[in-house]
Amino acid sequence: RPEGLSKPELMTVVFGSAAWAAIPNRVTTAASSQDGLRIIVTPSQARLFVGLAARQPETGWTFQYSPEMFSRTELAFAKRVFAERGFHAANISHICEAAGIGRGTLYQYFTNKQSVLTAILRDTLDRVKALMARQEAMMAATGFAPPEKVTRSAAIEFSARGLREVLQVVFADDDTLRILLREAVGLDVDVEQVLGEIDDVLIAIVERSIVASQQAGFIRELDARAVATMVVGGVEKLALATLRSDEPVDLERLAMEATRLHAIGTLSNRLKPETQER
Repeated sequence: RPEGLSKPELMTVVFGSAAWAAIPNRVTTAASSQDGLRIIVTPSQARLFVGLAARQPETGWTFQYSPEMFSRTELAFAKRVFAERGFHAANISHICEAAGIGRGTLYQYFTNKQSVLTAILRDTLDRVKALMARQEAMMAATGFAPPEKVTRSAAIEFSARGLREVLQVVFADDDTLRILLREAVGLDVDVEQVLGEIDDVLIAIVERSIVASQQAGFIRELDARAVATMVVGGVEKLALATLRSDEPVDLERLAMEATRLHAIGTLSNRLKPETQER
């Protein structure tokens, strides 16, 4: 760096005072004078810093990636590469080029492209598990209205909304959808294990919702696990068929149609008829 110019001062020169002040959620901690200033940036800012440092080596910046940062930045680029090129056609160089990182950085965390794919699937699994915890907490806090006061159409809309929330988490975007339903299927035992875990959690979410609805009198006696498996499997097949046709995937429509299909055969007779006065 230029003689007498500290790293913080150089950052101000590089970014400009307004740009530097506008960077959100930054955490700065003063280290020893030998280490200079340590900057911890959010994942979305990481690529900006790497790019600036590459263009201006006088900054002397060095970077240390954490697995958490990698999973929320570079994995997003890897996901796009796998979705667009296909898993077999994609390679480590494609991922590094898209993410703006060197091969050495990627190999600090992953041994090959398959381990990158597994990390993407694990990230999806973590999001689904977090959703299950949120839904359980919400269900415990809110409960259900008496079924005699709820119409079938209202019950279907409520169920479809819950299923749509699940689909929006697991199929966060078209790239995730393509990877889960097409690129990752049948690769090897490890990948299949993660896919199986994702399916198990998805089925468990739907199953718990069915059981809670049974206990509240909304749904008749049935095999909740079997019905949940059919719901999840049916939605996955519908989504895969849409991918094959290159049509946009409408998660809201999938959720509503799946709910209508299964709910008509599962709702309790105790529910209020549509024509009945409130």
